[in-house]
Amino acid sequence: YCILGKKVKIIGYDKTVVAFNDLTDAEIDEYVNSGLYQGKAGGYGIQDGHNLVKEYFGSLNNVIGLPTEKIFEHFKGLNI
Repeated sequence: YCILGKKVKIIGYDKTVVAFNDLTDAEIDEYVNSGLYQGKAGGYGIQDGHNLVKEYFGSLNNVIGLPTEKIFEHFKGLNI
């Protein structure tokens, strides 16, 4: 992520590790046929409710889109 302003330039990242469930061919076909994978950077949506993900370590928001927890911490210290 990058936060830019007249007096600020913050560049950062976050890491989240995702472990998937062992999926049958039928479960994979069901997800693919649902079309929910379309437009997703990783080809799946952790929020889609198809029991794809076994567990994750880190920020769920980072997997969905942006590490909002880290970004909000930066904004708290900006005095804007």
